[in-house]
Amino acid sequence: MDLKDYWTKKLASYSTQEWIKHPNIFAKEVVEYFPKQGKLLELASGVGQDSRYFSSLGYDVIATDLIPPSQLVDLNQPLPFPDESFDIVYSHLGLHYFPIKRTVQLFSEIYKTLRPNGLFCTLFNSLTDPEVSLSTRIEDDFYLTPVGINKRFFSVDSLELLLPKEFKILLLDNNGKTIKDGDNKLIRLICQK
Repeated sequence: MDLKDYWTKKLASYSTQEWIKHPNIFAKEVVEYFPKQGKLLELASGVGQDSRYFSSLGYDVIATDLIPPSQLVDLNQPLPFPDESFDIVYSHLGLHYFPIKRTVQLFSEIYKTLRPNGLFCTLFNSLTDPEVSLSTRIEDDFYLTPVGINKRFFSVDSLELLLPKEFKILLLDNNGKTIKDGDNKLIRLICQK
């Protein structure tokens, strides 16, 4: 299935839900790590509830996604931003649709777009997700899901191996949860350049 078509339909269904009117739990958790002000890049922003939340707190936000209304950015391609452009790069469940090679490249590109001491804050599906057992393995931790999209599932250990070694990890655990799904042991990552 084409990711653009999948997310167009998925975001249309999300936009009718009450929970979409509020920032995600992870967005509210990570702001305590943020500098008082700065430029924030959200990757795979979906309908934009977290971008709106960060903007309401005074951050200069660029929201990106594969489909409108955000700035269009295809994460299968190199990030179109200059080095050291952002104080924060944020993503909520948006960076796990890529084979290992592109995942490593994307993390390296994120590192480069951050200013010194910049933060990378993201949430991932974990290998404990029930969807893993229903999916077909393509490569280590990367599966074809029942809905027809490719998806990477992470563990704390696998994520540590994939990140650029220069990152200083401030938080890495499997205690993440969402409004939509509750306590589902998502991987929370906050690291600093």
